[in-house]
Amino acid sequence: MTRQAYPTANIEVIEALALDSFIDALDNTDIRLRLREISAKNIFEAEQIAVKMEAHRLADRQRNRPVLNVQTSQNSDHTRKEITQS
Repeated sequence: MTRQAYPTANIEVIEALALDSFIDALDNTDIRLRLREISAKNIFEAEQIAVKMEAHRLADRQRNRPVLNVQTSQNSDHTRKEITQS
């Protein structure tokens, strides 16, 4: 699409414009800023880094979620039943 918009531009200009457009289109401000900081060389490198960062962000969000809520009581048989029925 960038090549169609700038048919006479050389490949370096087209790649730079495509990279800037990709980064600007990202919804996540942190990822956008990080990609600018590390100076991704091309759109493919930027995409790989953005996907990796998003995966880390989602994994970290999952890590902070409570996994299981267990109520304990004096009767251990009763507790086992509550856990297995949940």
